Amino acid sequence: MSKKKTFTTKFKVQVVLEALSELKTTNEIASKYEIAPMQVHKWKWFFKKNAEKAMIQWEGKWNSSGSKTEDEKDKIIEKLYREVWKLQVENTWMKKKVGFNES
Repeated sequence: MSKKKTFTTKFKVQVVLEALSELKTTNEIASKYEIAPMQVHKWKWFFKKNAEKAMIQWEGKWNSSGSKTEDEKDKIIEKLYREVWKLQVENTWMKKKVGFNES
């Protein structure tokens, strides 16, 4: 009888972040880490599903310190949205430049 593999949270996050980068297919990532492609999909789904909870918890800790005002938070969030947009545009451009095809 084989034992069920267990993975650390750090390992799961590493796999999910690589999957979210979309630089490799799910099958390539699964092969690299010697796990089932369905496992990558499950971890990615769970990560996305719980991202909002994590941010709420983080924001609660941030608020309790009283170190940032609402305006400061809004400016930081706006800056982060701009940075994400910039990275998405660069990612799309690089995919086109190297001829990456998502099919």
